[in-house]
Amino acid sequence: MSGPITQTPTLTTIANFSTSNGTNRSGVVFDKNGNLVGDAFQGGSSLNDGTIFEIVNRDGTFDSAPVTLITFPNIAGSNPVGGLSVDSSGNLFGATSSGGASNNFGAFGEGTVFELQPLGSGYSNAPIALTTFVSGPTSATTTLGQNPNAGVTPDAAGNLYGTTNSGGTYGYGLVFELPYTQPFPPFPGSYPQAPVALASFNGTNGQYPSSNLLVDASGNVFGTTRSGSGNAGEIYEVAAGSGSITVLATFTGSVTIGSNPSGGGASPLAGLVEDANGDLFGTTFLGGANGEGSVFELAYTSAGYASAPTILVSFNGDDGLLPSGGLLIDSAGNLFGTTSGNTFFGTATGAAANGTVFEIQYSTTTGYASTPLTLATFQNPAATGANPGTTLTVDASGNLFGTTGNGGTGSNGTVFEITNSGFATTACYREGTRLATPTGEVAVEALQPGDLVTTHSGRARPILWVGHRVIDCRTHSSPIDVLPIRISAHAFGPGLPARDLFVSPDHAVFAGGVLIPARYLVNGRNVVQTPCDEVRYFHVATETHDVVLAEGLPCETLLDADMPSRFDNAATAPVLRGLLAPFAPVITQGTRLEAVRHVLRSTTNPRVAA
Repeated sequence: MSGPITQTPTLTTIANFSTSNGTNRSGVVFDKNGNLVGDAFQGGSSLNDGTIFEIVNRDGTFDSAPVTLITFPNIAGSNPVGGLSVDSSGNLFGATSSGGASNNFGAFGEGTVFELQPLGSGYSNAPIALTTFVSGPTSATTTLGQNPNAGVTPDAAGNLYGTTNSGGTYGYGLVFELPYTQPFPPFPGSYPQAPVALASFNGTNGQYPSSNLLVDASGNVFGTTRSGSGNAGEIYEVAAGSGSITVLATFTGSVTIGSNPSGGGASPLAGLVEDANGDLFGTTFLGGANGEGSVFELAYTSAGYASAPTILVSFNGDDGLLPSGGLLIDSAGNLFGTTSGNTFFGTATGAAANGTVFEIQYSTTTGYASTPLTLATFQNPAATGANPGTTLTVDASGNLFGTTGNGGTGSNGTVFEITNSGFATTACYREGTRLATPTGEVAVEALQPGDLVTTHSGRARPILWVGHRVIDCRTHSSPIDVLPIRISAHAFGPGLPARDLFVSPDHAVFAGGVLIPARYLVNGRNVVQTPCDEVRYFHVATETHDVVLAEGLPCETLLDADMPSRFDNAATAPVLRGLLAPFAPVITQGTRLEAVRHVLRSTTNPRVAA
């Protein structure tokens, strides 16, 4: 729950790594318990084949040392790549670039897709190899691909999508799907042992993919390759059911650092994000006007995608250089990412030499800014770390988290947090939700400024403004961030709520004296995320942040994080004052959250997701 920057962003080192925790990390994500988890390509043991690690969150304070959950190699592979994905049940998914079990026909393990399942408050002691890519004497083993160089992306049905860096029909890699075959969520044996090859790279349509994939609600797959018909890379799509790769755009920039006569981008190493209009965004490691990397947009219109990407920002060395991670996009359209800096190459000059965290701000009137806003610089690697070259992750409060490859107290990198980042999230009620008023319950879309709503304390408070927005969930860049969450009738006890309540993932429920965003209450039982093609959301503003009764359940009014600019009718919003202080603490982890989750698990009328 954060809004535009009103305070100075603050960089904090959370944890420092040693070689036993793993080196060459792919970033971190939040697990179902609010802990940070990630993978490391190397380190962990004398065999140097990588780890899965966890940084435990204890009531809002992270441990200063990572815990090694898994040390590779094992039957599930070696050298994990591309980061971890987490499903709604807390299962972790990833890929390894090598290893896995050999078979009885002379084929040897060349990477895996694995699953690590939650077990109580922790995880099982070994990941499960869902599939192993193999090399061997038959053409079949080759055409299925080898050596993933990126992680896997789950869709809403539990299917996993990824790429291999080699193999396929032409030897340049392929895009694959690992279909889910049992009722969601996944459990052992719920995936087939062989991936489905969706399409192969042939050199002209791209080669050697190394980015994580974007999968939209229709099953279309989007990604980048660092080389292809030229040597600067491609943006591609595999349309659902097509069996072929379509090149959407080709990069034309120079692959030499600091030199780029064409001004185009070059060498995209990370995946894409998509906004509500279907526009695609990403970074290039090289190219741009200064040859030191760029942020680009590939616009989408009713006629299809533009023929070439537009360079939004060219890094110049002083404001960042060499971005190797992907982007995050917030509810206001702002873009957030990292630059890795140039200390990887043995030099260190200028404020951005050790890397930065940046924002590309968006305006509905002028579009994207042409220069990045620097949120943090890593100027002292001994203290803050250096080279944050991975994609960020964000919590419900808009705080950003990431990893550095070097520096820190052990010189092996850090995990960092940026507070006051300006990352915008939006909380809303779905159309049809009834709010309590002194004269009875009224659907939120029927309320008007000046109407009274009844608060949790029993007071009647006037509404200052009602915001509304329509979201196309089929084209949204991250459907999990906008699809409505259903809190079943009586999930918290009799009448709480009185009827099924649908809210956006970041809309907070007031329980146990704290505010908890709904996404942190999902349990697959009586709090579930529901699929839909489109959703219409509403929110109400009162003079200060407060708690009203939605279908009888205490839930928040508009907070400053949910700024009117996020809504379709922003032009009608008055100047809203006094919204900076939340009604109660907002939590996303810890013992109080677990106590509320226990209440939900203990109710006698569970509602299993359809």
